[in-house]
Amino acid sequence: MGGGTPMPKKGGTKSSRAGHKPKKGGTKSSSAGHKPEDHHKMGVVHHRGSGKRFRREVTSRPRLCTYLSTLSARYSWRNQTIGHADECSALMQFKQSFTTSKSASLDPFAYPKVASWMQERTRRNCCSWDGVECNEETGYVICLNLNSSCLYGSLNSSSSLFQLVHLQKLDLSDNHFNFSKIPSRLGHNLTGLTLLNLSQSSFSGQIPSEILYLSKLSTLDLSATSFLDMTFDYDHFSSSKILELTNANLRSIVQNLTNIQQLHLNKVHILSTLPDIFANATSLKALYLQSCGLSGEFPVGIFQLPNLEVLDLMYNEDLTGYFPEFNKSSPFKKLNVARTNFSGHVPASIGDLSSLRVLEPRIM
Repeated sequence: MGGGTPMPKKGGTKSSRAGHKPKKGGTKSSSAGHKPEDHHKMGVVHHRGSGKRFRREVTSRPRLCTYLSTLSARYSWRNQTIGHADECSALMQFKQSFTTSKSASLDPFAYPKVASWMQERTRRNCCSWDGVECNEETGYVICLNLNSSCLYGSLNSSSSLFQLVHLQKLDLSDNHFNFSKIPSRLGHNLTGLTLLNLSQSSFSGQIPSEILYLSKLSTLDLSATSFLDMTFDYDHFSSSKILELTNANLRSIVQNLTNIQQLHLNKVHILSTLPDIFANATSLKALYLQSCGLSGEFPVGIFQLPNLEVLDLMYNEDLTGYFPEFNKSSPFKKLNVARTNFSGHVPASIGDLSSLRVLEPRIM
């Protein structure tokens, strides 16, 4: 023991390979002058057995994925659309003009999108905010989608919303605007709108005629809040909580909004006949008029509109009419005249409507 060469410990250090012959094939990994760990970086795998090769390939992939993810994140950050400071400020003012309450929205999955809006240094670019979309080239806000966002408060003509003059789509549906009136300024400042959805948001009063200035609209949804019973009595319901549309403005919708494809006016207080001019609305694809208090005879020409897929007249008990013969080319998918005063027979030609999925007749 004394002065002799000390015996190495069992399984001595991995780095002390002097004096040992490498196993067959063991020199291949170093023949090119690379360290063993370099092979992970280069994606080159030299193996002694199939099991080891499999383990090395699996462990090398996350490094590559991490690199690509980082590269992608850096690239998207550099190319992210930057919003205009004045529009971002207008959005913040809009947010601050409301409170948020879960009870303000009917959708059980509603959440306050504006809660994530901030103007801190790292998050002041409004083009990245929830519900906001900007034009990639100009940076202007072109879409504001705050449906089911738990907003509560009044919307008035002084709102900073009307500074977003480049808006093309505006969806404020399923919020509670405290039975305020739809601001007439909407028709003056947001003339580029192609979609306007204010449905189920507790607006009241007359729908302003300025809405007719939105000549680019293809979708207009002003349906009243659905917690009102479908058969509610207009005469006994508080007029301060009813959204109304005059017959003259209803007629002008067809005359002025020549691009309209989707028109939703469920539970809007109309209380008149439906103008015959609706039979000229050739661009219409969907017409929703549930529980509007319509009366008189329904214009039969509407059934012949070439693009109409959905017609819903339910709960207009003073509305009379009948089904005409249908063309095979008619694109109808849904016909609902339940709880109306339609009469006559259902024509056999309705069986030729290959796209029809929902039929709710009310034939006396």
